[in-house]
Amino acid sequence: ISIISIGFLFHVLLNGIILVIVGILIPAYESFKAIESKDTDDDTKFLYYWVNIGFLLVIDRYFGWTLNLCDYAGVFRFIVLIALIANDYYVSKLVYESAIRPFFHKYHKKIEEATENVSKNAMDAASEATKIGKQYASEKISEEINKTEKKDQMLENQPKLCLLYTSDAADEGLGVDLGGRR
Repeated sequence: ISIISIGFLFHVLLNGIILVIVGILIPAYESFKAIESKDTDDDTKFLYYWVNIGFLLVIDRYFGWTLNLCDYAGVFRFIVLIALIANDYYVSKLVYESAIRPFFHKYHKKIEEATENVSKNAMDAASEATKIGKQYASEKISEEINKTEKKDQMLENQPKLCLLYTSDAADEGLGVDLGGRR
């Protein structure tokens, strides 16, 4: 196995499995334990962490392509996650208090308005989609009913055949003389 293959494998693992385990699964498990404990201080430190992760995910979503130009993007993300977790999540608190909190305080009203607008627009879109879906379903049901009624009318207009047994022999299954040639 060449060095390039090992490097590629490490890159794939670091950008996928390891980042998920270190950045999501372990903190999620620790958060679960914190929620279940009676101590509220540990809840707060995990809130700092998850707010940081949310903020970083938004930044990475829109500007991560620049980081991906670097060969060591996965390593950088891994270091950031480790830093946020280090010293009992002290760095998470520090980043929150020095960067994220001032940002939210400065733009709180704009963020609130944007959130309300997005929420309202989403509700309007969902309502409109429901209305269109109900109308479409109603039309399709009407079409099917019309097809069924047309089929029923066609069957009613068809000549009806009836076989009449006129002999006791027919009832007994012995044979029926229909008057034809033998």
